[in-house]
Amino acid sequence: MGKPSLFWVYLFIITCCSGSSRFLFLKRKTPPAQAHKKTTDTMSKTELFDHILSIVAEETELPAVRILSRKRDAETVDARYLLVYFLSDTGFTPSYIAERIGFTERAVTYIQTNFEERRSVQKILRINYENIRKKLRNNSFCA
Repeated sequence: MGKPSLFWVYLFIITCCSGSSRFLFLKRKTPPAQAHKKTTDTMSKTELFDHILSIVAEETELPAVRILSRKRDAETVDARYLLVYFLSDTGFTPSYIAERIGFTERAVTYIQTNFEERRSVQKILRINYENIRKKLRNNSFCA
């Protein structure tokens, strides 16, 4: 008999009830550690952008739509600063970031320039920055 596929392990359970045989087929996924993980080498720009956006949204507890909106409350602006910082750190250009978030290239450059100052003042921004940085470093998305 050949090896089972890497992604599915088939379990065949034969039970006997009242003298008749029944076959029960169960499919179980292999553990996540064995599944293929995408890296920056295999992810498209869009997938990488979406991945970083989802991590920022998860950490800041804000929906991605709100981060990409024009809202100016401190929470949203901090999340947007984090998004732009980590996209830049990953290697995205200001023009690409501007196109994807719906802001001007000048606004993206302004965010990049003022990120450190804002991080030094906003404590929650520093905490979110560290948590996101750890998550992205674990996935090897940033240098």
